[in-house]
Amino acid sequence: MVKLYYAKTDSLCDPTLFSELYLLMTEERREKIDRLKKDDDKRLSLAAGVLNSFALLLNPDCKTNLSHSGNIALCAAGDSDVGCDVEKIKEANLKIAERFFAPSEYEALCKNSEPNRFFYRLWTAKEAFMKCTRRGFSLPMSEFEIDLADGYALTQKVNDKKYFFREYNDIPGYAVTCCSLSDDFCDIEEIDLEALLR
Repeated sequence: MVKLYYAKTDSLCDPTLFSELYLLMTEERREKIDRLKKDDDKRLSLAAGVLNSFALLLNPDCKTNLSHSGNIALCAAGDSDVGCDVEKIKEANLKIAERFFAPSEYEALCKNSEPNRFFYRLWTAKEAFMKCTRRGFSLPMSEFEIDLADGYALTQKVNDKKYFFREYNDIPGYAVTCCSLSDDFCDIEEIDLEALLR
């Protein structure tokens, strides 16, 4: 079973809440937060860390993966390998798509009536897959293809495993995709960071 949690970081603008949650983080997560320069990035990293801790508290043996964008932090948790990505939808960079997407993906993007949304739907699917394989960005995006029109049909030579995808449209203005070796995806759940301390 794959669970997906997200949190908005707006409440972390409150320095008291930020400090209380920060103190609950592992030393490794606190050091990561401290290395960041921008307050927005610190809030995203803290929120991702809180979601990760929440998922592990519910199931200490689960595998997790984190992502964040805009003011959203995301955590996928599952019994098998899992990858997730969230991206705030903005104007698509076609040069990036041409450089990093497979030719068929780039062609589908150019023909799509909503190129910005399509770009981020495809980007999140590709990044979620790369994370699920545990290769991350060492796996070139052009070495595998995802056909969104064919129910996330995946063509890949990374391994002989079967991967499953689920797209979530619950967060307005964002593209969210999860990839797993399991096809048992739960609905996405919003976590109120303030409520966790009550």
